[in-house]
Amino acid sequence: MNNQTIEILSAVKTGLMDAYIRFIDEAVYWDIVSDEDYRTARRIIRTLCEKVGMEVPNFVEESLTVEEFCRYLSQESYGGYGDNALEITALFNKLISYLDDNMYEVQIIKVESDIPKELKFDSIIDDLMNCETRIDVGDYSGAITSARSMVEGVCKEILIKCGVKEISYNSVPSLFDKVRKVLNLDPSDESLDKPLKQIISGLNKTVGGLNEIRNKVGDGHAGRRRPTLHHAVLAVNAAKTITNFLFHTLEYQKEKGTIAIVSEER
Repeated sequence: MNNQTIEILSAVKTGLMDAYIRFIDEAVYWDIVSDEDYRTARRIIRTLCEKVGMEVPNFVEESLTVEEFCRYLSQESYGGYGDNALEITALFNKLISYLDDNMYEVQIIKVESDIPKELKFDSIIDDLMNCETRIDVGDYSGAITSARSMVEGVCKEILIKCGVKEISYNSVPSLFDKVRKVLNLDPSDESLDKPLKQIISGLNKTVGGLNEIRNKVGDGHAGRRRPTLHHAVLAVNAAKTITNFLFHTLEYQKEKGTIAIVSEER
């Protein structure tokens, strides 16, 4: 069976080597390996380094794009092409060998979010971007905080759009509970199918869990534990799933005419 993680690392390793030498020669390099592929490999590298107990090299830790990667290595103080090429090769080969020897594969699944920019409250869109950026830079506590803030912002915006003038804030779960009722998603509603009721009830527990994990390890509190990559990815993906569902439910209910939107513009 093919190991997808090894394939990703092998392809990005070759791409980065080619991109780096082209960058030095001032040739076109940005079509060699995409920033998205590099960031995927970067997440894998950070995960594996944590697993095997080795430090993430600075040229990976401090570079979020292929250009930043190439510029970091091209600094005169960092070393010549030969030494840098060997360092790149050594890092990737060591991790690929670990994956191969242990038949291990890294699976980081990221849920895409298609919340449009017109649905925003304060910094919803910023929180969405912050979730990704903070994971990329290893700020897992910050990513969890942004994920919780994104759910909070979407809930508030939906309530405002649906004409709820006074939004008393106690907690994100209480906001979510209000939004469920506004969007006709109350699990006690006999008209809802049983499977949908179970999913909605599950989302309610997920919101509660997201709120709790933020309180324990988010950057807004002095947490006793440090979250890891998979904790942050879980929280961010959960937040994206919740906000996607709420937005699409809002659109569906609006088209059906079962809810009235007070204002489309803020």
